[in-house]
Amino acid sequence: MAENPQNREAEQAAAEETQRNQPVPPIAVTAAGEPIYALVGSTADGRPVYSNELAPGTAIPDQATGRTNTMAVLALVFGLLFRVPGIIFGHIVREQIARTGERGAGMAFAGLLLGYLWLGIAILTLFVPR
Repeated sequence: MAENPQNREAEQAAAEETQRNQPVPPIAVTAAGEPIYALVGSTADGRPVYSNELAPGTAIPDQATGRTNTMAVLALVFGLLFRVPGIIFGHIVREQIARTGERGAGMAFAGLLLGYLWLGIAILTLFVPR
């Protein structure tokens, strides 16, 4: 008999949910038996956040590879080529980077700066008499 694909999908979803809700294991144990958990980021006020403090199922930011936020690159490109999209992307990306800990804050800032610079130049050329 053929197995029902809906049952298989439901079983797979239930297994994934169970795995997500498991507590995060420590990365090591001290000589005194105290667990050591991975540092996964920090709060807005600078307090460190460890993996055991995350809610079950929360994605841990990929800081080991130093991943650069893709939108930060776009903010820089848009800041060079266009005005308003560079400003919009720059603000959005700076908030994302503060939340996720990804790299690219400098590119986001440069996109913001260039976007505002080009916007200022455009406004000046419109209103300055020739």
